[in-house]
Amino acid sequence: MMISEGALYAAAPEAAEKFLSALPDREDCVHDFSPDFEARMATLLRRQRRRRHWRALLAAAAVLGALAAGLSVGAGDRTDCQIYWSQTDGELRYVIRLEHATTRPFQDAQLRCVPEGFILVRSSTSEIRGERSLAYRRGEDASFTLMQTQGEDLVGSKGTACQGSEVEVNGRLGLLVEEETDSTEKDLLWTDGPYIFALHGKGLSAEELLEIARNVTW
Repeated sequence: MMISEGALYAAAPEAAEKFLSALPDREDCVHDFSPDFEARMATLLRRQRRRRHWRALLAAAAVLGALAAGLSVGAGDRTDCQIYWSQTDGELRYVIRLEHATTRPFQDAQLRCVPEGFILVRSSTSEIRGERSLAYRRGEDASFTLMQTQGEDLVGSKGTACQGSEVEVNGRLGLLVEEETDSTEKDLLWTDGPYIFALHGKGLSAEELLEIARNVTW
């Protein structure tokens, strides 16, 4: 049976979760390389990224043959990356997929305006991994972390006690995930050019999180 592109995208989050479930968490795979090693490897990695994404896509397509299609799907504005997400029986799954490779050098994200009372508590950048992280805190009741990634697909899921909705960030569609419990934690995902942005907030309203996102530049 021929599987349509729409059905492939719809089932991709569940397939990716099953396919990657045996891998260790990303946090457990972090290693700080020397600046000299990162400089020598950066060019080689950029050449290999396009091939690596095609291999991952082919592997996911093989798994999809055993999955049922027909999930509801949201799709963000087409840039270098694309957001696909589905929610069935309350469980939300998402994939942010690299549409095509980029040769742009990694540029650090910056916040044009930091909400009043928040201070920067952590900042890190790794060009070789194409990642940047900024963490801010206001006392003990509120915090947010911004993750910027380039060149890698992002796959994730949320439990049943959450609700996903499409939102707009500087003219681009994003995904807002809000907990339906008493938790004040929220997640906002969007893309801009070759970058994927993930903003996790605690003790902030949805509008406050969106305002932070609108002030992200690179």
